[in-house]
Amino acid sequence: MVLTPDETSKLLKEEKKSLLVAGSIAGTLEVGRKKLLDYVVEVAKLTDTPIAATGNTMFQLRKNKEIKAKKMMAADLVNFLRVEKWEEPLTPERPELLIFIGYYPDIARMLVSTIKDQKTMVLDNRYMEAATYSLPDLTLAKWAEFLNETIDKLK
Repeated sequence: MVLTPDETSKLLKEEKKSLLVAGSIAGTLEVGRKKLLDYVVEVAKLTDTPIAATGNTMFQLRKNKEIKAKKMMAADLVNFLRVEKWEEPLTPERPELLIFIGYYPDIARMLVSTIKDQKTMVLDNRYMEAATYSLPDLTLAKWAEFLNETIDKLK
C-alpha cells in the first residue's frame, strides 16, 4: 500500500507493537535541512517507539536519553523474528510492525522481503513493492515535505 502522510501518521499512532529500524545512511543523509536520523528520533519520541539502530546509527543516538534505542544488526533482527519465543529486551513483545528508514533501496528490499509474519513499513524515498506499507518514489525535497507533514500530524 502506498502511503500518504495522513495514513502514515495514523498507522504510526495506532500500532503499539512497533519497532523503528534505522539504517546506516540515517545518520549521514540530509533530507531537507535535517539529518534523516533527526526525523527518526522525532517519530520515536512522538510514538514512543524504540529504535533498532543498525550500521553506525547507535553512535549518534547514544547520548539521547529521551528515546529507547539499541545497537542491532539488521540480519540478527530478521533472525530474532523467526524464533518461537521473543527474547529481545528492546521491546517486551515481538513487534507487529517494523518501520525501516535509512536504507539503500536494495538493502531495504532484501530485508523487507525476508519478513513473513510481521507488517513492514518503509519510510525511505523509494517505493518498496514487498513492503506492507511504503512511500511512493519521492525526490529529496518531496521526501522532506512528506516526513515533516507526517511528524506534524503525529503532534
